[in-house]
Amino acid sequence: MLAQHELVLTTPAIANLGGLIRFGEQQAATLTLDSLNNNGGRLEVAGADLTLNAREVSNQKGSMIADRVEISAGRLDNQQGLIGASQGSATFKVSEQLNNNGGQLQAQTLLETQGAELLNQGGKLLADQIKITGTRLDNSQKGLVSAEKGELQVNLAQDLINAGGKLQATSLLSLKSASVDNRAGTLVAPQLTLTSSGKLDNQGGTVDATGLELHTADIDNQGGLLQGKDNLLLEARDLANNQGQVIGNVLTANLDSLSQNQGGVLSAEAGQLTLTVKQHLNNALGHLQAKNGDVQIGSGSLNNQGGVVVGNQLLLTNNGLLDNRGGQLVGDRLSLSTQRLDNQGAGLLAAGSDGLLLTLTADGATPGQLLNSQGRLQSDGHLQVNGGQLNNSGGVILGESVGINAAGLDNSARGAVVAKAGGLHVALNNGVLNNSAGVIDAGDQALKVTQLARLDNQGGTLKGKRLEVDGGALDNRQGQLLAGSDGLNLVAGA
Repeated sequence: MLAQHELVLTTPAIANLGGLIRFGEQQAATLTLDSLNNNGGRLEVAGADLTLNAREVSNQKGSMIADRVEISAGRLDNQQGLIGASQGSATFKVSEQLNNNGGQLQAQTLLETQGAELLNQGGKLLADQIKITGTRLDNSQKGLVSAEKGELQVNLAQDLINAGGKLQATSLLSLKSASVDNRAGTLVAPQLTLTSSGKLDNQGGTVDATGLELHTADIDNQGGLLQGKDNLLLEARDLANNQGQVIGNVLTANLDSLSQNQGGVLSAEAGQLTLTVKQHLNNALGHLQAKNGDVQIGSGSLNNQGGVVVGNQLLLTNNGLLDNRGGQLVGDRLSLSTQRLDNQGAGLLAAGSDGLLLTLTADGATPGQLLNSQGRLQSDGHLQVNGGQLNNSGGVILGESVGINAAGLDNSARGAVVAKAGGLHVALNNGVLNNSAGVIDAGDQALKVTQLARLDNQGGTLKGKRLEVDGGALDNRQGQLLAGSDGLNLVAGA
């Protein structure tokens, strides 16, 4: 191959409006100018490189083609133009503004832009690999930035606007910016890492990867999709996810708050869902699930009104109120720890054969509390409730076997505590059992009711193959103490 010859040209300006400048075969060109106007023109370097240094370059509807391209300018206007490196890299060092609206920048290998603002509304950046460094990027209105055979790196001091646009890579997409507007936009790559000091607005947008990491302040995913097909790691101040989808085979989210999830889904498709929320987790009318794995949730408070939380094993630790009115917490095993559980109004806690453990923790001197009026706690295995004051008025507590260790139990107004096949033990720490018009039934197994200060069984029923009642005062007017073949042991005070 013949060595490149080089033409070095220094001149104040070149105007090539609608014209043609073609350099000789394998003749590299270095142009140093104040300005170049190639609007509607053609500048071609065959088999060699083009190096252009200018204060201002205008290539509207024009074309610049060379084996390799390097342009340094204050401003570069390539609206509806084409600048391409047919064999190698293309580098654009533009200190003020690179306007590629409706235009195309392309390279065979690496395409790199450095400088201030890059406008790519309806434009295209195409290369095997792409690196963008600057203050901001506007890739809206169907703009496309595509790394066809490698990485796409975007490092911005300010914002990325990708509303209705698309950024894609065939290996890694690494994005750093102060904020990201991806409304109805697309970010897609096998591996995708997004880091933003501000907001990710993904309303109606798609962020899709095999492995996805998001580190940002706030996320608005209303009607949007955040997906890591293998794994998704999400770290943010707040997530608003109304009608949105956050999906990964394994999903881990660390948030200060989850403010909205109405009609939204956070789903681990094959592994564990781990959700840590420092403050309030709002899953009202939402869905948190692990289809084939466990769910682990830690929160300051949890609103699950009309919502669903489901997994193989469900481990939930909540420091304040867990509001499950009309909601469902479902798993083969449920282990819940909370200060206060409001499960009224058809709320449901349902466990399989691995059982249900509910621990009500005290807030200082204030005991924990269960409100289960018209609610239901059920388990195909053992059901255990520890701590607090329990209000099961008109509610249902049902397990294969049942254990209650609490400060008091209100089971009035047709409340039911039932063990289907195992024993039933209610132990109250010198507390009151109100079973007025209620039922506590161990069936063919033993029922023990112990450590009572008082038992109100007016119109109520206590039933077991063996019935043991050990406590204080007993009011059994129109009530029933029904013992089977193993007998009755009653110890009561005045």
